[in-house]
Amino acid sequence: MSAKRTVKPQASPTVDPVQRDINTFSQYYPEKKSRLLMYCGYVLLLFAMIGFIWSAPFPYLGFLKAYNGFINWASFFIALVVYYYYRRRPLASYGVLLVVFASSYFIVSIERWRDSGEGMQIWQVCSVVFVLAVILLIVAIRGRKKGTATFSVAELLVTPLVMFDFPKRAD
Repeated sequence: MSAKRTVKPQASPTVDPVQRDINTFSQYYPEKKSRLLMYCGYVLLLFAMIGFIWSAPFPYLGFLKAYNGFINWASFFIALVVYYYYRRRPLASYGVLLVVFASSYFIVSIERWRDSGEGMQIWQVCSVVFVLAVILLIVAIRGRKKGTATFSVAELLVTPLVMFDFPKRAD
C-alpha cells in the first residue's frame, strides 16, 4: 500500500511594503540624475515646509517659563515626520532627523540674520526655497522613465526611504 503524499504549496515570500515602495521608486527613476534631483527637491521642500511652520505664531504657555521660545508648531511637525519614518523604517528616520536638524540650524541662522536688521523674514526665504524645490521636483518628474504612472504625493513620502536605504547585513 502506498501512502498518498500531499504536496503543500510553498508559501510565496512576502515582500516588505517599504521595500516594494523602494523598488517601485527605483523603477520610476532609474537614472542617477533624476534621482539626485528628486533627493535635492525633497530636502529643499522639507526645509521650506519646516520654515513656513516655524514662522507661524505659537501661543505663550506660562508653564514653559524660560523654555517658551523653544517650542513652536514646527516642533510638533518634526515629531510627526520623524515618527512616521520611524514606523516605516527606523534607519531612514535617523537620516530624516539629520536633515531636520540641519534645516533647524539654518532656520535659526535666518532668524538671527533677520534680528540683526540685515536679513529677510523666514517666510520670504522659505518662499524662494519652496519655488526652487518645486522646480527641481518638476525637472526630476520629467526625467522619469517613460510609461510610468503619473506622479503622486506618495513618491515624496518614499523619497527619504530611498535616500537612506542602507543594505541589510547578512549575518
